[in-house]
Amino acid sequence: MEDLFALWAGSSQTKEAEVNRRIELGCAWSCVVGVVLLLIGFWPIAALLPVPPADYSAANIATFYQDHTNRLRLGLFITLVGMGGFGPITALITRQMLRMKPRQPTLAYLQLAAGTVGWVFLFLPILMMSATAYRPDRSPEVTQSLHDMSFFILVMDFVPFFVQYIAIAAAVFSDRSPRPIFPRWVAYLSLWVALAFIPTGVITFFKTGPFTYSGILGFYIPLIIFSVWLLAMPYAVYRAIRDEVPPADESSPPATALMPW
Repeated sequence: MEDLFALWAGSSQTKEAEVNRRIELGCAWSCVVGVVLLLIGFWPIAALLPVPPADYSAANIATFYQDHTNRLRLGLFITLVGMGGFGPITALITRQMLRMKPRQPTLAYLQLAAGTVGWVFLFLPILMMSATAYRPDRSPEVTQSLHDMSFFILVMDFVPFFVQYIAIAAAVFSDRSPRPIFPRWVAYLSLWVALAFIPTGVITFFKTGPFTYSGILGFYIPLIIFSVWLLAMPYAVYRAIRDEVPPADESSPPATALMPW
């Protein structure tokens, strides 16, 4: 009877672990789907790439919203849905960071807190742009103010993301697990994103040039590197989930753990 109970308990735990694994893999790849939706909504549908220049007059900004009203409404809705992929990947990164040895709970929860704050600031500007497109016939000066505020919230709030990526990099460099949870390139990529975000903090000083919210250093390079990170991290998390084994089996690493990539 005890043997039967042990067999049943082991089978139940195996099924539970498999369900959790599938959920985590689904969450990881939801980030990739989110990036695709985000770029499709923001770029070809909403026509927000290239970004309207920061030195556009109030009349030019108002005309942009009036000429693209329905495209903006649809594209921003799709972008809003795509932003949903950032939360699951942040949660998964936290769980994997808690597996590192020595344990780094402070860095893990710092990453979670910073990522959660960053997630909120990804939603806010999209909602504000949608509100701007809701009444495109309002005063041009009001439309311009709402537009500026939207891009300032979207671009200038680099601090939570900077903290998140520094926490990830520090944890990866500190990991001394027999099979490191994340490869070292995750740390270097996270540092690269963190550094790329720093110029976005000075957009308040410029209306022309590369440091504006429509400039190459103020917007486009951070956007490209951020997109690379959002596509790379699901793969890194996928590898970590794939290579994870039950505590009782940790002494025998899976064959996939020996793969160099």
